[in-house]
Amino acid sequence: MGIFTEEYRHVQTYLSLEQIRFRGKLDVIYDVDVTDFKLPPLTVEPLVENAVKHGVTKKRGGGVVTISTRKTDDGYVVIVADTGVGFDPDNYMEDGKTHIGIRNVKERLQKMVGGSLSITSSHEGTIAVVTIPEKEETDETDASPCCDGCLCAAPSHNNHGRHGTPYLLG
Repeated sequence: MGIFTEEYRHVQTYLSLEQIRFRGKLDVIYDVDVTDFKLPPLTVEPLVENAVKHGVTKKRGGGVVTISTRKTDDGYVVIVADTGVGFDPDNYMEDGKTHIGIRNVKERLQKMVGGSLSITSSHEGTIAVVTIPEKEETDETDASPCCDGCLCAAPSHNNHGRHGTPYLLG
């Protein structure tokens, strides 16, 4: 599990490079209120990359990517918004592209932290909202992958087989 601060630094570097590359077509706004929370690796970067590559740079004259974070009563929210060309959220999965980055983000959020990703879009741009529930601090071994990336977090995770099945000792 990564810390948002680490991914935030990578995103800032990426966006700085893209601003140089797209010379005046990409503006960035950082509205980051909180950075000290955990999230799965590569959660925000693919959303920012999509905002740049498929949104802002496809729009004549460019646009703005905004990254925001907030602490909520239930956890944390990360918002990646752009003023790009947008897309049809009802039909984007049928456009012949794989969308593996978005699918991976959704799966990692759900499996690793019980979080979610929602995306809304129109001709005025796209908004991706990552929701990460706040969890009580637990024993680190209970929340660690037990074997080969298994995320079952079984209480006896060091003493069981694949995906929570106890070893049969005989």
